[in-house]
Amino acid sequence: MWIERIKEKLKNCEYTEREQFKYDINLIFENAKVYNLKDSFFYKLAEILKTFCQPMLDKLKETKQDAENRKMRS
Repeated sequence: MWIERIKEKLKNCEYTEREQFKYDINLIFENAKVYNLKDSFFYKLAEILKTFCQPMLDKLKETKQDAENRKMRS
């Protein structure tokens, strides 16, 4: 996952629930840690950015509409 893909998905209304968006954001950070050495700039930056972004992502709570969308897909 990469940030331009997330922007594209937002623009095209591809996210039907907030958890999908949060998952993709976290995937960027996890990928940076998986594909870079632990002492690299990118690994460390991913940890810093995830720590910075996590409180904001935690505020994105599931809505009734999110729950209904998830039920419809099941």
